[in-house]
Amino acid sequence: MSFQSKPTSNWTRADFMAFISSMGVQGGNYNKIKSAMEENALEGSEIRGKPEDLKDLFGIPMILAKKIKRQLDVQAVKQACSGSVARVDEQKSSLGHRGLGHDMRYRYQESSKSSGSFSATRTTTTTTTIKQQCAFVVTLRGQQGKLIVLNKRFTKESRVKSVIQAYQDQECLAESTHVEEIVLHSGGKPMEKNRTLGWYNIVSDMNRLTVMFKTRGGALATEDRVRKIQFRKCGLTKTSLADVLIGYDDDDGIPRALLDCQKHAMTADTMYSYITTTLASNPNQKEISCPYPTCGRALDWQRCTQIADMDKNEYAKWTGLIEKRSRAAGNVKECPNCGAYCVRGDGVAIFRMNCSACKRQDWCWECAQTWKGSGSSMCCNQNCDLVRETNERLATCPLVKVAYIDKEMPEFRACPTCLTFMEYTRWCKHMKCVGCAKEFCFVCLAKKTGNVWPCGSIDNACEVAARQKFV
Repeated sequence: MSFQSKPTSNWTRADFMAFISSMGVQGGNYNKIKSAMEENALEGSEIRGKPEDLKDLFGIPMILAKKIKRQLDVQAVKQACSGSVARVDEQKSSLGHRGLGHDMRYRYQESSKSSGSFSATRTTTTTTTIKQQCAFVVTLRGQQGKLIVLNKRFTKESRVKSVIQAYQDQECLAESTHVEEIVLHSGGKPMEKNRTLGWYNIVSDMNRLTVMFKTRGGALATEDRVRKIQFRKCGLTKTSLADVLIGYDDDDGIPRALLDCQKHAMTADTMYSYITTTLASNPNQKEISCPYPTCGRALDWQRCTQIADMDKNEYAKWTGLIEKRSRAAGNVKECPNCGAYCVRGDGVAIFRMNCSACKRQDWCWECAQTWKGSGSSMCCNQNCDLVRETNERLATCPLVKVAYIDKEMPEFRACPTCLTFMEYTRWCKHMKCVGCAKEFCFVCLAKKTGNVWPCGSIDNACEVAARQKFV
């Protein structure tokens, strides 16, 4: 049976997840909701409350929690209108909490058998007296070990979260202390916020719960805030396309900005969540791309931060992370002389660098030490990894026979002028360096002077130079 044909009060966990899927929720948010339902052993019929409650329960963005709450209300109204009997229960805002008010029922009674007509009669059953007889007080051990008797009374059907909320209100805790940061313990074990007190066998005045606060390291986290895309200020395009991740459309009233791919769109909240999740989950990630599976186009970072409506602290944090990862990737390095960031152009084969910001002494791109010698490829610092690896390769590379003469020589050589690393593949012994364009003999390492080769013609068997070593 489809969840649409069942009353929400009879929904199973599978019904609720089918309802979530019908809203277009997928990916990480879908998995969060599914995990929370399984971890808390919740059925679909137990999901109630304000959007704030759903946000805390599932760990999802507020805009998605609001959409779920709105669709749940729509579903309830449809079901109430489909039957001949409608029941309206007054509910409080906390998750799954029923107020101590009146149980309002409407029913049709047959007023005249002969006429067959029906009239609406309202019957009211007062439940306050019955519940008050079962209500009890809750005692907490709070801050600094102080015993606190809560003014509000509870029943075995009351949720743990309602006790935390009553404690927070009664003790006038700072607004920055959220309900999710407070954990109640019973018998030394933590209590889940969505469980009832009866689930923990707390059914009378004989109880004592302990209040504990979750710790967080260092600076306080940025508080949740309403994000709003500044279309005109940032030159972004407002679109009617649905959000690519959650599916918000015009009916939800949440603005979406067109992405660089011109095919998909995102809201401010989904963009920020996508950025933070993508960068935090992959330590090597240094760019943001369109999340649509078959698209994946790289997105401009500045436009992403504008769509996400980042504040100064958020922008500094995530931009700094991307810059740090880009530097670690090897195409950006810090000048050892002045600290300026230097970019090495694509295809550059040399390692000798000079910073255009300070123009001080040359340094090695590999080890960032002061350059030694006159070459452009090897700094000759013995603790440089490039020098060490090159020396190992020069010492162990195989011998090859050069064309036209019966001589064997090392397969790898460094240009005697600029020290550019080169490999012999074929043809004669005379080479032109790809680094400095100077010509030399791969066999004896003699340099060409003008138009003269000191070692003679290409078929002259000159002496083979020893294996090179950078010192």
